[in-house]
Amino acid sequence: TMETKKKGLTTEEIARKTFEMENDVNEIDILKFNEEENDKIFETKPWKKDVHFFKDVKISVTALIKMVNHCRRGGDIEVMGLMQGKVV
Repeated sequence: TMETKKKGLTTEEIARKTFEMENDVNEIDILKFNEEENDKIFETKPWKKDVHFFKDVKISVTALIKMVNHCRRGGDIEVMGLMQGKVV
């Protein structure tokens, strides 16, 4: 619409902002990092004792959009990838 062009938003930006508002996304929480806590988790490796240690996964909106676009481009072929992150 004319209003979105005035603000300079692309279709992708509108989709991302809509997703963030509808899903109460706050990426700032995801970006916080505590080195001491991270070192402790990797020293104890609780996932080796409990296969159900990881119960939730947080994915940034940008990563989610990239994954969906990757899948859509794959068409009928199998789509594979590697996700990396941090333990929180």
